[in-house]
Amino acid sequence: MDLFFDADKGMSFTVEVGYFDTIQEIKQKVTKYHGIPVHQQTLKFHGKTLPDDLNIHTSDILDGSRLNLVTTVVDPQPPPQTVTTTIVKTEETTPSPPSCMSTSSSNVIIKLVLKPFGVSINVGMDDPVSKIKEKVNEMEQIPLSRMTVHANGIELHDHNTMHECQLVDGSQVDITFKPPTPPAPPPPTLITRAPSPCGLNMANSKKMKVFVMSKCGEKISLEVNSSSNVGELRKELEKVVRNQGLGFGLPEEGYFFIYKQNVMEEDHSFRWHRVGHGDTIEIFNGCVTGGS
Repeated sequence: MDLFFDADKGMSFTVEVGYFDTIQEIKQKVTKYHGIPVHQQTLKFHGKTLPDDLNIHTSDILDGSRLNLVTTVVDPQPPPQTVTTTIVKTEETTPSPPSCMSTSSSNVIIKLVLKPFGVSINVGMDDPVSKIKEKVNEMEQIPLSRMTVHANGIELHDHNTMHECQLVDGSQVDITFKPPTPPAPPPPTLITRAPSPCGLNMANSKKMKVFVMSKCGEKISLEVNSSSNVGELRKELEKVVRNQGLGFGLPEEGYFFIYKQNVMEEDHSFRWHRVGHGDTIEIFNGCVTGGS
């Protein structure tokens, strides 16, 4: 699907994204094709800021939607206050990696270089490693629980201080991110049907006609209940094609349904998808795996 972007600097462009992309992944594509760093991007839709872990599939964003791109330039940190420190080094044969051993220090301010952002932050020698995560959260709005901090290939734990991890002015630290937890699917719609005197469902069993269109443009009409799950459409379609000997080609390798450019959940009803009488549902080859 294609999304349109209106940048605050008067620039407009289009980026192709997947149905299951997160906002973080869309920002990475904007960086790839238009050179705008991820940490300088804020995406808004209908005036609301979109969080990085939001999945397009669970939002109101559709093919052809227009997003506002607000870019912010991170000002370089002011130089730290002049602090005179004396470092006494003993003779050593090889440099030792950060070992997070416990010693005492004064809270001297040092500058750390964050990878992959390429920016510097100021922290105190007595500050815990969790302070680095808090600084990144302020810049990128990434949850602390998704971050892991490494220096020289060693993971630094939140409770250890900069001094205990042997970080000094100018040290480089690597920030890696765990994948976001996928949002929970919406609860199924429970429909209580009161039986009529004849044993038939009344208000919730409204019949309607829909059209199913193959990739070749062939159409077949089927009658369904608006309250039935989309999975019933698959059963009804295959039964009609099999019994009537129609030349309507169903993909042997599997297929799924698309309505108004959105993948349909087969355990949800037609009413939940807002399908109306006379609407067309398309067939796409393949299967839905849960990723873009």
